[in-house]
Amino acid sequence: MKLDTKIKPTLVHAETRGGLRVIRLSDPERRNALSAEMRAAIEAALAAANADPAIAGIVLAAEGRAFCAGGDLGTMEGMTAAEAEARIRDAHRLPRAIHASPKPVVAAVEGICAGAGLALASICDLMVIGAGARFVTAFEKVGLMPDLGACWSVAQRIGPQAARRLFLLGGDLDAHDAAALGLCDLLVAEGAAETEAEALALRLARSAPGTRSAVRALFAALPARLDDVLAAEAATQPRLYLSEDLREGIAAFRARRDPVWTGR
Repeated sequence: MKLDTKIKPTLVHAETRGGLRVIRLSDPERRNALSAEMRAAIEAALAAANADPAIAGIVLAAEGRAFCAGGDLGTMEGMTAAEAEARIRDAHRLPRAIHASPKPVVAAVEGICAGAGLALASICDLMVIGAGARFVTAFEKVGLMPDLGACWSVAQRIGPQAARRLFLLGGDLDAHDAAALGLCDLLVAEGAAETEAEALALRLARSAPGTRSAVRALFAALPARLDDVLAAEAATQPRLYLSEDLREGIAAFRARRDPVWTGR
């Protein structure tokens, strides 16, 4: 096993195994929340893997009991309108980087996968989940819309109507519910997701590059381009960052009570 020391070790570990690069979110105390620093570390690890001719495929995994708890709520308050728009546009670099990766990316999900974490796992080419995985939409709990392309990537997996229902009503899916819905590609025993994801990534890496490229391009056009979804997010999410409902949602989440929405 070779550890890539160029990646900040407190946030992301990058390991090379058998022609694969395993990129592991490594901030378990914060349940691998997607802070700006975490996103940048993942992007850097992806870029390094894609630049290395010895790497055939990428596995996105996580350390600890959560794959990713979603966005960092503590950084979402007190922004100006310009800062809010800059934040979401900066965040869009990560789903674009995964989606545009010339090498296949497979997510290995164990434990909690919430909010933006769901978007992160869903945008990967394939998703393997352990039997203890749990998916929580989270956006509706704090007064935000799905972001990081979640409306696009989740709809690609389960269909637009099921995705619309999931995000409007909110969802808390265990691994078996997620598999039945079609959210993941493979359900395995708890603790086995990373091993099985590596096997799938190698299988993908061994497939014809032209086939992979054509299939990915075809599905990228259905039912809308990712950029169209990201543009819609950029037009809406900044306003939600500035809303009273976001502040109320965060306060209610922290107090473990039901929020009182005002629509402001």
